[in-house]
Amino acid sequence: MNKPGVSFINGKAVVFFDGAVYPAEAVSIASRAFAGSLVFSFKRRSGGTEAAIRPARNFDRSEFEEAVWEFAAEALNQACRFDLRGAAGAAGELLLTKAVLSAITRRGRV
Repeated sequence: MNKPGVSFINGKAVVFFDGAVYPAEAVSIASRAFAGSLVFSFKRRSGGTEAAIRPARNFDRSEFEEAVWEFAAEALNQACRFDLRGAAGAAGELLLTKAVLSAITRRGRV
Protein backbone atom coordinates (compact mmCIF):
# COMPACT_ATOMS: atom_id res chain seq x y z
CA MET A 1 0.00 0.00 0.00
CA ASN A 2 1.28 3.46 -0.86
CA LYS A 3 1.79 5.75 2.09
CA PRO A 4 0.88 9.35 1.23
CA GLY A 5 3.76 11.72 0.50
CA VAL A 6 3.94 14.49 3.11
CA SER A 7 5.98 17.71 3.10
CA PHE A 8 6.07 20.22 5.96
CA ILE A 9 7.09 23.72 4.83
CA ASN A 10 6.75 27.03 6.70
CA GLY A 11 4.05 25.86 9.08
CA LYS A 12 2.01 24.22 6.33
CA ALA A 13 1.76 20.66 5.05
CA VAL A 14 1.27 19.29 1.57
CA VAL A 15 0.07 15.71 1.30
CA PHE A 16 -0.23 13.76 -1.95
CA PHE A 17 -2.71 10.87 -1.93
CA ASP A 18 -2.28 8.28 -4.69
CA GLY A 19 -5.61 7.98 -6.50
CA ALA A 20 -5.19 4.20 -6.88
CA VAL A 21 -5.44 3.86 -3.09
CA TYR A 22 -7.22 7.02 -1.90
CA PRO A 23 -10.31 8.12 -3.87
CA ALA A 24 -10.68 11.91 -3.86
CA GLU A 25 -14.04 11.64 -2.13
CA ALA A 26 -12.51 9.57 0.69
CA VAL A 27 -9.86 12.26 1.26
CA SER A 28 -12.53 14.96 1.30
CA ILE A 29 -14.70 13.05 3.77
CA ALA A 30 -11.69 12.47 6.05
CA SER A 31 -11.01 16.21 6.16
CA ARG A 32 -14.41 16.85 7.75
CA ALA A 33 -13.28 15.15 10.97
CA PHE A 34 -10.56 17.81 11.32
CA ALA A 35 -12.58 20.86 10.29
CA GLY A 36 -12.10 22.66 13.62
CA SER A 37 -8.35 22.21 13.80
CA LEU A 38 -7.06 22.08 10.22
CA VAL A 39 -7.85 24.08 7.08
CA PHE A 40 -7.72 22.21 3.78
CA SER A 41 -7.52 23.04 0.10
CA PHE A 42 -7.55 20.23 -2.44
CA LYS A 43 -6.23 20.00 -5.99
CA ARG A 44 -6.62 17.13 -8.40
CA ARG A 45 -3.20 16.16 -9.67
CA SER A 46 -2.18 13.55 -12.18
CA GLY A 47 -2.61 10.25 -10.38
CA GLY A 48 -4.22 11.53 -7.22
CA THR A 49 -5.23 14.33 -4.87
CA GLU A 50 -3.02 16.95 -3.28
CA ALA A 51 -4.10 18.41 0.06
CA ALA A 52 -2.58 21.68 1.26
CA ILE A 53 -3.11 21.90 5.02
CA ARG A 54 -2.59 24.66 7.53
CA PRO A 55 -3.54 24.83 11.19
CA ALA A 56 -6.84 26.50 12.09
CA ARG A 57 -5.62 27.14 15.62
CA ASN A 58 -2.29 27.42 17.44
CA PHE A 59 -0.36 24.17 17.25
CA ASP A 60 3.24 23.54 18.10
CA ARG A 61 5.09 21.81 15.27
CA SER A 62 4.82 18.29 16.68
CA GLU A 63 1.07 18.66 17.34
CA PHE A 64 0.53 19.90 13.79
CA GLU A 65 2.52 17.03 12.30
CA GLU A 66 0.60 14.54 14.44
CA ALA A 67 -2.73 16.03 13.32
CA VAL A 68 -1.67 15.79 9.65
CA TRP A 69 -0.71 12.12 10.06
CA GLU A 70 -4.00 11.44 11.86
CA PHE A 71 -5.79 13.01 8.89
CA ALA A 72 -3.82 10.74 6.53
CA ALA A 73 -4.83 7.71 8.64
CA GLU A 74 -8.48 8.81 8.51
CA ALA A 75 -8.21 9.16 4.72
CA LEU A 76 -7.03 5.54 4.60
CA ASN A 77 -9.96 4.48 6.82
CA GLN A 78 -12.38 6.21 4.46
CA ALA A 79 -10.69 4.61 1.43
CA CYS A 80 -11.16 1.19 3.06
CA ARG A 81 -14.84 1.98 3.64
CA PHE A 82 -15.18 2.81 -0.05
CA ASP A 83 -13.57 -0.53 -0.96
CA LEU A 84 -15.89 -2.40 1.41
CA ARG A 85 -18.93 -0.54 0.13
CA GLY A 86 -18.01 -1.49 -3.43
CA ALA A 87 -17.45 -5.13 -2.49
CA ALA A 88 -20.72 -5.24 -0.55
CA GLY A 89 -22.53 -3.67 -3.49
CA ALA A 90 -21.14 -6.26 -5.90
CA ALA A 91 -22.05 -9.08 -3.50
CA GLY A 92 -25.54 -7.60 -3.06
CA GLU A 93 -26.04 -7.45 -6.82
CA LEU A 94 -24.96 -11.07 -7.15
CA LEU A 95 -27.39 -12.17 -4.42
CA LEU A 96 -30.22 -10.18 -5.99
CA THR A 97 -29.51 -11.72 -9.40
CA LYS A 98 -29.52 -15.22 -7.88
CA ALA A 99 -32.79 -14.51 -6.07
CA VAL A 100 -34.46 -13.23 -9.24
CA LEU A 101 -33.23 -16.19 -11.29
CA SER A 102 -34.39 -18.57 -8.57
CA ALA A 103 -37.84 -16.98 -8.50
CA ILE A 104 -38.14 -17.08 -12.28
CA THR A 105 -36.96 -20.70 -12.40
CA ARG A 106 -39.57 -21.75 -9.80
CA ARG A 107 -42.27 -20.25 -11.97
CA GLY A 108 -41.05 -22.30 -14.93
CA ARG A 109 -39.97 -19.35 -17.06
CA VAL A 110 -36.39 -20.45 -17.59
